Amino acid sequence: MYFRLLPATAALLALMFTAGAAFAQSATPGPYAKVVKDVAYKATSPANVLDLYYPQSGEAPYPTHIYLHGGGWTGGGKNLGPNQKLVFEQLAQQGFLGIAVEYQLVDAAKDRYMRTCAVDCMDALRYIFAHADELGVDPENVFVWGGSAGGQLALLCATAPISALQGDNPNPEGGAPIRAVVAWYPPTDMLEYEPISVEFNKNLRDLSKRIGRTVEDDPVAFIEISPLAHLTRKDPPALLIHGDADSVVHLEHSRRFKDKADTLGVPCELVVVENANHVFRPVGGKQISPDLNTISELTADFFVDHVASPAAEKPLDAVAH
Repeated sequence: MYFRLLPATAALLALMFTAGAAFAQSATPGPYAKVVKDVAYKATSPANVLDLYYPQSGEAPYPTHIYLHGGGWTGGGKNLGPNQKLVFEQLAQQGFLGIAVEYQLVDAAKDRYMRTCAVDCMDALRYIFAHADELGVDPENVFVWGGSAGGQLALLCATAPISALQGDNPNPEGGAPIRAVVAWYPPTDMLEYEPISVEFNKNLRDLSKRIGRTVEDDPVAFIEISPLAHLTRKDPPALLIHGDADSVVHLEHSRRFKDKADTLGVPCELVVVENANHVFRPVGGKQISPDLNTISELTADFFVDHVASPAAEKPLDAVAH
């Protein structure tokens, strides 16, 4: 398999590989032909890097899924956990290129807030679309997904125009159209995040320290990063998967997003996972339903179903949803 890197990127790769630095390209067994680590999508911060997982099957340009990690905007990283690996591996087997994005985390001392996270993710999109040829990305088949904070960011990337939340990277010619989006247990209504937590979780979850202002003083700051506020009838199909006993991000967030999508005519599916708390943790000693394997299959299948060309085939054991 062959793919081209930008000359500057290729030179940097050769230099740093020779020096034994962390930036590395390595052959990987299993469904990946190669994995390219820590590619800078902008020079703002060392955190502004992404990893590319190239499939063994298919050829460039690849349908591409972009993963945005969770962690409450204050933690987490692009390294894949067990649940994320399931999705990456299943999609690699279907000829998808997988991209995992790192972004700057909230740090009030450095004047970094949730908007910073959102801007970084939008800049990652701008980079990926602007360099689609070099990376081997099919710009007609780009998908985005994530869980929790990453779910909010994924929905935001799918609903906000690429000109919104402007950062350091220029907007790519032709825009950055997202084919479909999947969000696991996402906060969607940031303006009402605190009232929802009080009404449904009986516990105030204060976002002001993570946004850098209060909703009373600056409601626009909350609306700007709210997927629900950006949702329009032109937005791509969405799949939401949410636990019925989520004590961190209540199911009400996904219900509100689906209700508005239904009203607008945007295709939106909501899978409610029974006996599941946040991150699909079982509650009450019961098994969750659907289980984690099925959730990963639903996620991968949703993307494969929405590929706009025969670049990827439907999984053999697709799960109906």
